Amino acid sequence: MFEEIKEVLMQSYETFFNELASFLPNIIGALLILIIGWIIAKLVKTAAVRLLKLIRLDVVTEKAKIDQFLKDGGSDKSAIDILGGIIYWLIMLIVILAGLNTLGLGVASELVNQIILYIPNVIVAVLA
Repeated sequence: MFEEIKEVLMQSYETFFNELASFLPNIIGALLILIIGWIIAKLVKTAAVRLLKLIRLDVVTEKAKIDQFLKDGGSDKSAIDILGGIIYWLIMLIVILAGLNTLGLGVASELVNQIILYIPNVIVAVLA
């Protein structure tokens, strides 16, 4: 009887580790996508903030009193920093979508895709 239990457990462990070994490349690929995407998102955010400051958008937001409005609302970030954050998170959403696709998680991937597709509606609502 103990031999049968031992055999069933060994088969279960073997099946588990075989499945894990076959899925491991997907996990490593998703992690690489997330790490590289995170680095790219940080670099693009930094470049975007520098570019916006280079074209003097910070002066425009100060003259339009957007920065003062944000400060009155309790934010310690400028409008340019907020735009940089929006750019960062848009890139990260795309990176997360790519990572989920690599893992083969279709339902989660579809959810993130729907969020990405909804962003233009939010932008139009804010601007209207």
